[in-house]
Amino acid sequence: MNEQFRPVNSSSGFDMIGDAETIKTHTQNVSINKSGYLYVYCSNESDQDVFFDNLQVIYTRGPLLSESHYSPWGLDLKGICSQAAGKLENRFKYSGKEQQCNEFSDGSGLEWYDYGARMYDGQIGRWMRIDNKAELYKNISPYAYAANQPTNAIDPDGNLIIFINGQNLSSGGTSAYWQSANGQNFDVAVQKHFNDFAPPRYYDGSSGGWGNTLQNSYNPLSSIFIYDNTLAQERQDAGHSQGMNDARSILISLHRTGGVIDESLKIVTHSMGGAYAKGFVKAIVEYAKAHPEISNGLKISEFDFDPFQAGSLEVEPKVHTEQYTHNGKKHIPWWKFWDTDKIADEKQKGLESNNPNGDNNKYREDPTKTTHDISTFYDDIQNLKEGTYKLINGKWVKQ
Repeated sequence: MNEQFRPVNSSSGFDMIGDAETIKTHTQNVSINKSGYLYVYCSNESDQDVFFDNLQVIYTRGPLLSESHYSPWGLDLKGICSQAAGKLENRFKYSGKEQQCNEFSDGSGLEWYDYGARMYDGQIGRWMRIDNKAELYKNISPYAYAANQPTNAIDPDGNLIIFINGQNLSSGGTSAYWQSANGQNFDVAVQKHFNDFAPPRYYDGSSGGWGNTLQNSYNPLSSIFIYDNTLAQERQDAGHSQGMNDARSILISLHRTGGVIDESLKIVTHSMGGAYAKGFVKAIVEYAKAHPEISNGLKISEFDFDPFQAGSLEVEPKVHTEQYTHNGKKHIPWWKFWDTDKIADEKQKGLESNNPNGDNNKYREDPTKTTHDISTFYDDIQNLKEGTYKLINGKWVKQ
């Protein structure tokens, strides 16, 4: 029977005794896959005397320690949880964090989870102190767990992911750009791959999208065409400017152990966002080297999906960079930016295998695909891998 004394289907049954004046050994194995109760008995319903001798029940313990079920906020659902008999209690439970419980002499406790930086109470879904990064998320209560959305996020582990989008109509700098028509979320898939559900940052790598492209495509004063966000250098400059502006807030927000950053910075880009990221990353690196007191341990990885005008881009030395491109198309002049299936078939400089100036940088091209849309790169997410170089005292050190 289970822990609620309800019968459970199993290999239980009975084994009849032998014929009269016959000695028979009875052996029956019962597989039990849940905690509960086993009822064993001997019964004689015949008219003859029967002798039962040396009845034994041998219990071979299985590997299961416990089975836990939680509410979205981490409260134990005691009615359907299970603990193996005779074994030590498992205290590493919700989100793999240690639960502080039964610490008082009467057996009661606070029932808080230890997340390292602060304690969490799953009974009320709140932290016991404010978020260390509260200044970055002013629209969210500093005591709310997982931005008060536990069904699609877990506690931030601090590994900040930055998403830099490409050309767009109105979704620049938001998570909407990374959502496909079939309901898939590219940004969420990346977070799941890295097991990193900290609220990410979003930047518009097209510096205004189509509105900026069309509005600034012609200068009547000089009667010449000026392609602002369609020039890679323009977007790099915009990214560098934004990176210098945000570098300090990003660096000081990262978690540290013993004064050394123990988190990683991952930057994911698409299309026009590739050039923007080059300037952005360069600014972060420049600021970090100039301020080693807040950057020790910094690790940066960049993942570029079909970067526009990649041939004019060059990876930042020691910053692990991966490029994924669909090149089943012919190269066309860069000014035909409206032909979105043929604008990104070039490779960035510095992506050769075992590049001594990089960190095992990767270039992967798929000649079977021609589409440029970010939703067509879902299969590549599983191949993303962080680099190993860390910035220590202003110098890159390979781990």
